[in-house]
Amino acid sequence: MKYFENARSVKPFLPELLNNIAIVKFLIGNIGCSESKGLIEECLLHNPRYSDAKNNLICFTEGNPENLTITEKPLRETLIHN
Repeated sequence: MKYFENARSVKPFLPELLNNIAIVKFLIGNIGCSESKGLIEECLLHNPRYSDAKNNLICFTEGNPENLTITEKPLRETLIHN
């Protein structure tokens, strides 16, 4: 969590960071479902095609936190999102 927060201070709107912060904070109990869902929605504003975030939004909406996805390999800015 510390590393995600440090990275967010440099790139506050990077979708992968918003997604991972939302999931980790939820899993360790620092924020609830609605706050996590809000971060995921913000993430999707910056990249509407981000599949991990789409999946996580569905998980929060349907109440299935066991299926949440942390992005293990954050995308580089030079990649084209398909």
